[in-house]
Amino acid sequence: MHLKAVKLRGFKSFVDPVEVRLEPGVAVVVGPNGSGKSNISDSILWATGSLSPHELRAEKPDDVLFAGSAGRKPVDFCEVELVFDNDDGTWAELPFAEVSLTRRLHRGGEGQYLVNRAAVRRIDLVELLSDVGLGGGLRSIISQGSVETVLSAKPSERRTLVEEAAGLGRFKLRRHRAELKLARVATQVERARDLEAEVRKRLRPLALQASAAERAEKLGEEVKRLQASIASLDLASLSERRAGAERRRARSTACAPRPSASASAARPRKRSSPSSKPGPQRPRPGGARTRTSSSS
Repeated sequence: MHLKAVKLRGFKSFVDPVEVRLEPGVAVVVGPNGSGKSNISDSILWATGSLSPHELRAEKPDDVLFAGSAGRKPVDFCEVELVFDNDDGTWAELPFAEVSLTRRLHRGGEGQYLVNRAAVRRIDLVELLSDVGLGGGLRSIISQGSVETVLSAKPSERRTLVEEAAGLGRFKLRRHRAELKLARVATQVERARDLEAEVRKRLRPLALQASAAERAEKLGEEVKRLQASIASLDLASLSERRAGAERRRARSTACAPRPSASASAARPRKRSSPSSKPGPQRPRPGGARTRTSSSS
């Protein structure tokens, strides 16, 4: 596997799209001062996930964007694409003859990482490159001015450089990430234990409340059952009273006398006439007075 091509667009001095093709072996970029030779190595370092502006000979992350000139406007985004030849299957998880790794940055600060035009996370890109000895911190790319730093380095720093050149840097990087994950997990476990201790303190009052609620529910059901029993007894008593009243009413109706039809037909009917019954005669007041006067 080897780096097959580098495609730049809007990165530093490469305002127009440029493709630098590289053949297997040693490739040399020759040009006058200020032509952008160092910008090519900076673009490779930037595309592999570097986040340090100092490594890119810049002051701010946005300095990698073309800032404009007298005849050209500043660009809104920059893009660097690295094309690798994967015929030998070095990246077995990527079954492609060519693998394209792209990094894109917009002027507002929004960035993207792409693998074969599919968006991925930066950590995924860095892990993919670390499998082949590339990526930030692995000393696979020595920028301008770094040779003197390497020559004047301490023995421990040289040892780190040799280990990274031998391919041990990616394993150290994985160990470092694993240690960070373990530290985060330990923090979360400690927090979970604190929450567990806090919850355990509240378990006894909650258990008492739960038992009281269960008892109240049982008593409520018992009260409902008793009320239903009382209602049924009242209903039975009312039904019995109603039946007794109906029986008494039927008994009284059966004992009452009824007149017969023959007796009523044989009994004569008396009719009264005013001429048959003479009434008592009252004395006339005038006649009596006459008799009294004649006798005298």
